[in-house]
Amino acid sequence: DMFTVSDRLRQGCHILSATTGRLKDMVEKGRISLKKVKYFVLDEADRYA
Repeated sequence: DMFTVSDRLRQGCHILSATTGRLKDMVEKGRISLKKVKYFVLDEADRYA
């Protein structure tokens, strides 16, 4: 469930894979932060716009 995922992400991770909509939602709700991200790969961005 989303709360379990959020708890695990707060512990940190090396690789995160998510749909653009889910990632945007989690960032906007403050469930995750992208402040320490070194590399960001966005696939199929043209379909999200």
